[in-house]
Amino acid sequence: LKLHQEELRVYEALGDTRSRAVTLGDIARIQAARGQIDEALKLHQEELRVYEALGDTRFRAVTLGDIAHIQTARGQIDEALKLHRVRLAIFEALGDADGISNACFDLGQLLLMQAVEAARKEQRDREAFTNALGFLDRAYAGVNRIGRVDGIAVVATVYGQALAMAGQRDRALEVLAAARSAYVTLERDDVKELDEVIARIRRGPDGA
Repeated sequence: LKLHQEELRVYEALGDTRSRAVTLGDIARIQAARGQIDEALKLHQEELRVYEALGDTRFRAVTLGDIAHIQTARGQIDEALKLHRVRLAIFEALGDADGISNACFDLGQLLLMQAVEAARKEQRDREAFTNALGFLDRAYAGVNRIGRVDGIAVVATVYGQALAMAGQRDRALEVLAAARSAYVTLERDDVKELDEVIARIRRGPDGA
């Protein structure tokens, strides 16, 4: 954080507006990780105004995603969904495959969260669940197309469990196997936890 703040002062002295905005984003992400949500949001909003003034569409989309993540942390799910949809539209217009996959994954996770929360309240939000599966499927196809091993690991873990919730057991196991393979490649400890998830799905709802 100290280094970023020093960097920020240099860009301000040079009048380098864009680099200053990038550094504001770096500082904001550190603040968000520390739980300083309000401070992080202010910096991201300032960063966003710079990109809008510069006409930097891609970095505007990235910053919208950062703001949406803060809104999610605040429980402002509907507002976060709106920003992620705007972000997705920008990445689609740019033909940014990685950005599209990321935005679809975030949308899928949030809609899945809504559907699960509705189920806990003994309500059914079939539309949210169906849309969640659609976005997660698109994200999964995207990370596979790009060949992002880290992306496959994360997206397939969430998508596979969502498929299991939908009763698509065979497809769920296939996707989770891909997640496991990715975690093995990355040499991550997540494999053990994922093995438990896979075993539970194999046993089925009536399994011991």
